[in-house]
Amino acid sequence: MKLSKLLCILALGYSLTNCQTNTKKDIQSRTIEQSRPQKETQVTPVLIPLDTLVAFANWTIVDSLLLIESSGTDNSFYLINLDNFHTIKSFGKKGNGPNEFIMPHLVRQAPKITVWDNALHSLYQLSPETGVINQQIQLATNETFWQPSYFDSAHLCFVKNSPNELKWVLYNPGTKETTDSIVFTDETQKGNAIQYEFTYSVNPTQLVIALNQQNEFSFYHIRQHLLHPQFTVKGETKKGQMYYTDVFTHAQQIYLLNQENINMETFEGESYIDIYTLEGECTQRLHVGRVVESMLLDEKHERILLFSPNNEDAIYSLPLSSI
Repeated sequence: MKLSKLLCILALGYSLTNCQTNTKKDIQSRTIEQSRPQKETQVTPVLIPLDTLVAFANWTIVDSLLLIESSGTDNSFYLINLDNFHTIKSFGKKGNGPNEFIMPHLVRQAPKITVWDNALHSLYQLSPETGVINQQIQLATNETFWQPSYFDSAHLCFVKNSPNELKWVLYNPGTKETTDSIVFTDETQKGNAIQYEFTYSVNPTQLVIALNQQNEFSFYHIRQHLLHPQFTVKGETKKGQMYYTDVFTHAQQIYLLNQENINMETFEGESYIDIYTLEGECTQRLHVGRVVESMLLDEKHERILLFSPNNEDAIYSLPLSSI
């Protein structure tokens, strides 16, 4: 089994020492002790072969098409038909020439194909028909941004890291200003902020941040582009264990991809999907039956797409009706 980027960070030690937000909050955040249903629900995702080996790094859905970011092929991106999973085209070669990228990352949830390049410090919009760049926005920064995600027509979200802190940022490219942020700080100042990894899901009214190596996630309301913490769910954390590697919200519920039953020495075991209400109550625990690294909601086809590092030439489909 090839170790994925997310699972490889498990070799690092993790200690979250401090978290703070930039704005004043008018709602007191609650801490909820984690509890789960006694009965787990066994689900059986359907294997879907792909006609191209894409070397999965990230994915999103753009205009009813699946866009996969590749980490180890000639092209950076693959556009796939969600009806039959045939590859429509690949594009985004590495280089300095026209329509080429140096350190590209797809922007999740964007209404058009949007790419952020950490080396060129620019946002690009690409044509889905040709893969050619239609628009470029260069940002006045030399910083690197990770996990870019679309928020609304004027804002993007990024994760920024420096030696002693990891920061989630709501950013306005037009004004080049940070609207709000959440900061995880290494109070020991030993330069270990890169270990404070988290995954997140965001829309114009909600944010969920789930920690990779702490059994903990937090839910925020967003009003007028400002964060208002609602609650944090905490469970027992075991040193060296992976917890949440992906998250999304759907139908007033929070879906968290949980790895706490994966053996971190052998990378064997089975992943779970924990489903919570927006009040922090866990209502379902789905036993997926395999190691799953990432999940993606496909609302049009009413299913969850799953990527397993055990099958790099395929993905899995889990119908919402089976949950």
